[in-house]
Amino acid sequence: DDEEFEGEFSFSMKENLLNPDGLDEDKACAISVFTCKCVRSTINAGFSNENGVKFLSFARLLNSALLAIPPLQGVLYCAISQPPSFGQFRAGMTFTWASFVLSSMYGNSVEQYLQEAQLEKRCSTLIQINACSARPIKPYSALHERYVDYPFELDMVLPFGSKFRVENVVNINVYVVLVALTEIPSDTRAKDSFDMVGDTMRDKWG
Repeated sequence: DDEEFEGEFSFSMKENLLNPDGLDEDKACAISVFTCKCVRSTINAGFSNENGVKFLSFARLLNSALLAIPPLQGVLYCAISQPPSFGQFRAGMTFTWASFVLSSMYGNSVEQYLQEAQLEKRCSTLIQINACSARPIKPYSALHERYVDYPFELDMVLPFGSKFRVENVVNINVYVVLVALTEIPSDTRAKDSFDMVGDTMRDKWG
């Protein structure tokens, strides 16, 4: 599995002088690796089944790297290339998102994605998050081409197991559903209405 991704990314603290948070090379590299789409999708998808155990060591390293970066508050956006299941999100529900959530504070690239989805008649979900623990990861990101097209984009990652409350669900058009979320602070006890991925990783994370 490690061989599958070999050569697709690299990060060197000597070459990358943008390390405002003073992360060691292992932690900085973990964030850089995670931003590669093939890695990110494989890891997050793996958390929904028994394969997630394979990624525990990396997930713990990535989470510790994120927690070493001071959090920011703000409105974030991310897009999912499929509509939510019927009734999955309802106002007032709370849930734990058992994965790492890559999002954007300004949403310029998300806007372009949604325009393309509408032109191609692809159903999508736009997630709007009022976040309190978002970690800015642009200095460590491997998404260099994206920043050429969107130089003011500020990519953020929410740590594993962040909790949310559903505020509203709106059909923007026949193709796009907007789900508005508010992040629940980690020190607040809130019972989940459902789990975004499942109990597999929750049982094994500790």
